[in-house]
Amino acid sequence: MKNLYLIITLFAVFALAACGSVSEPAADAIAQAPLMVEAMDLKDAESAADSEAEESLSIPEVEEDQPADPEEIQPAVTPTAETPLDLPLPLTPPQGEGPFYPVEKPADRDNNLVVVEGLSSLPEGSILTLSGRLLRTDGTPIGGAVIEIWQTDNNGVYLHPNDPGIANRDPAFQSYGEAVTAADGNYAFVTLLPNIYGNRPRHIHVKVVQDDREQLTTQFYFAGDERLQSDGLVASAGEDLSLLLVDMSEGVDENGRPVLVGVRDIVLP
Repeated sequence: MKNLYLIITLFAVFALAACGSVSEPAADAIAQAPLMVEAMDLKDAESAADSEAEESLSIPEVEEDQPADPEEIQPAVTPTAETPLDLPLPLTPPQGEGPFYPVEKPADRDNNLVVVEGLSSLPEGSILTLSGRLLRTDGTPIGGAVIEIWQTDNNGVYLHPNDPGIANRDPAFQSYGEAVTAADGNYAFVTLLPNIYGNRPRHIHVKVVQDDREQLTTQFYFAGDERLQSDGLVASAGEDLSLLLVDMSEGVDENGRPVLVGVRDIVLP
């Protein structure tokens, strides 16, 4: 812009000179031309500085939420022994063992019930990760104990010869599993959301064994199950029923598959 102004001014000077005279106003304009060009230089410099300042103060646009990497989504983490506890902790109430504790435990009895040794297929149903801590009422973690679980598959069938639906049992589901608690009391299973059996609510049978002695036998339930209101065994827990309800949320496993995430601590004397 400043170059264009200078060219126009010079052109005017030459035109006036060709006419043989230069008026006083024109002479003043010619005299002031360098000053105007200098002022334009200063204005351009200020404009560039303002532009740089705006760029340095500009707020980046907020990007739209992107799906998280499945590997970054972890199942709910069970609290550790350092988590503040409201002591003394209430005892986990016992519940009946039921008629379908395995007569013969499967050869594959680890804590992953959805992967059966020798089979490549997964069982039908919703995968559930179940974890928690085994604690004393004073908050002390219990390590080295064995927690057993057994339950129905997605067809509502137990691994037991007396289950009338045994012919429909899903062989890709382990049905029974064991987990040894860590030093901080933590335990974990990968299993299925159990389907209903008869008129009973969905439930998972739990047994705790330490030093070859049975410490507790109980059952875990799921909040929101309408059958909880009419089940006699559930009613026997009374106000302690909340201590048997699995806290549920949703997540994905390490392969990106959707899973249910359940957490329930177990408290012994």
